[in-house]
Amino acid sequence: ETELIRAASKAVPIVWTLHDLWSITGHCSYPYMHECERWQTGCGSCPSLSDYPPIAVDTTALLWRVKAHAYRQSALTLVTPSEWMANIVRQSPLLAHCEVHVIPHGLDTKIYKPLPKKQAREALGVPADKRVMLFAAFDLFQERKGGVYLFDALQKLKDQGRDDLLLLTVGSDQTDLGKGYSVPVQSLGLIQDERKMALAYCAADVYAGPSLAEAFGMVYMEAMACATPVIPFDSTAVPEVVQERQIGYLARLQDSDDFAHGLRWLLDDAETREKIGRQGWALTEREFTLKLQAKRYIKLYQKAIDKHATLNS
Repeated sequence: ETELIRAASKAVPIVWTLHDLWSITGHCSYPYMHECERWQTGCGSCPSLSDYPPIAVDTTALLWRVKAHAYRQSALTLVTPSEWMANIVRQSPLLAHCEVHVIPHGLDTKIYKPLPKKQAREALGVPADKRVMLFAAFDLFQERKGGVYLFDALQKLKDQGRDDLLLLTVGSDQTDLGKGYSVPVQSLGLIQDERKMALAYCAADVYAGPSLAEAFGMVYMEAMACATPVIPFDSTAVPEVVQERQIGYLARLQDSDDFAHGLRWLLDDAETREKIGRQGWALTEREFTLKLQAKRYIKLYQKAIDKHATLNS
């Protein structure tokens, strides 16, 4: 892939959108999950060989040098979906010489939009008398998704006497959270239809997403577009999408007590949920539409074309 980029950039202007940090490492996409900064010095002695896609032999230093060689001979314009990610890329010895622009992801607000909660719950078979927290994860216990902190928070609320809780999940078919958890779970399974996914957001009182790391946080934006308040952890790029107490609650990272506090705050106040939901929906309409994303890319493409033409004239 890196050699293809090098060859192509000689003939045409290249605008490369980065969705993770694979481009600046010798192997992994999420070095911050391991508190690893070896990507700044050439990788090697990799602590995450088992990360997808797993490698049996540590060739990370070699792969880092291969990327360095290809990038040095390439003219690239880079795009990241968040300022947080852009700042990391600018620190990379591999890509620090490149222009980096931030263009947030957009979404189809004709699909992701508010619908009556009663209608959404009836369509999905979700009980009308429960306080519903939605959590989307292919594997409920995947480390990066942080599900265990949500489960701990919900159990704390249940232990305090709440019997109206329901955890609604998308992605994983698992409904047993394991020993120590007694919160009811309803799985919608893997959803590949966007309209059905929008129904899931609208059916929830809160989107509870305790992810430990996100390059942007698309799932929170989708929930916000459906006027559903969100509770994530205050980490990585998420604060750029979720503004504290204006469209959600940013819990302290890996703090299930604070996550439980955020849940309690929103679940106990219907007026606040409605207000925050409206504000989240308004923000997506203003800043995160597909039309606006396209306009930003068109402007950047024209700039890259003009620059390429000037350098090769």
